Amino acid sequence: MKMNETTRFEDAARIWLSVKKLEVKANTYSESYERTVEKILLPRMEDITLGEIDREFTSKMFLELSEHYSDSTLHKCQIVIDGIFSEAVYAGAKLTPLPKIKIKSKIPQKAKRIYNQAEIEIIKEFAKTHRYGLSILLLSELGLRCSEMLALRWEDIHFDLKSIKVSKACVTVKGGALIDVPKSKSSIRELPLSDDFCEYLYLYGKGQSGYIINTGRKLMTPANYTKNRYNKFFKDMEMEGIYIRRLSPHELRHTCGTLLYEKTGDLYAVSKYLGHSSVAVTAKYYVHSDVELLRQRLKI
Repeated sequence: MKMNETTRFEDAARIWLSVKKLEVKANTYSESYERTVEKILLPRMEDITLGEIDREFTSKMFLELSEHYSDSTLHKCQIVIDGIFSEAVYAGAKLTPLPKIKIKSKIPQKAKRIYNQAEIEIIKEFAKTHRYGLSILLLSELGLRCSEMLALRWEDIHFDLKSIKVSKACVTVKGGALIDVPKSKSSIRELPLSDDFCEYLYLYGKGQSGYIINTGRKLMTPANYTKNRYNKFFKDMEMEGIYIRRLSPHELRHTCGTLLYEKTGDLYAVSKYLGHSSVAVTAKYYVHSDVELLRQRLKI
């Protein structure tokens, strides 16, 4: 389709999305591109033509976006707009390239919340007898992303090697969930199982096959799991008189990573265990005012 300066941004965006859908993984398309266009950009640019999008317009829009979204989301919006412009130019539109907008998010960065060792032990103990407890144990013991946990199958567990292979993710796409490859190669990993957890899984899954958690007729998305099972687990714990603040499934992953780092001081091993794309990503989340840890390691 030919495009020019009078082409509506919405039309150009949908053409660009149709191209990206063929080029990237389903979860990347859904979370990084489609969501950015549909939820963030179109509500602000639906009736705007390409020719109306100039430095002044984008500066004002990004200033408004900075009140509501993080730096990573602002960066994602910029990538998407640049991609749409490039596609429009390829299709014939004569457009002036947009300048990079250097606007920082005004949202205060949230402090990382984690459970301490005593809290996580109480949660794990309750999980051993709860109907949704296995998922809690998988998240907290292995530091899995929720999407990875929902894609696990009994066949991924190698009981003879005491290990579990993480190679898929249950991602949210328009209309439901889809089992896909994870977003990065580093997410594909084989994790060691402790003797106790390996035995627990063996006894729990004896004779079973297929998905470990996602056993319904329709695949659960991470959001549905959190709403219907994860939150129910913590509500039931409160009903039993066990009052521990309810963190998110991803904060269970942070808890696992933090406790592993405190135990070992080995940032590289923790990075590999969590499936981060680089040690720098791990350091961003887990190296933070570790005065006591440094004191122990350096014997000061």
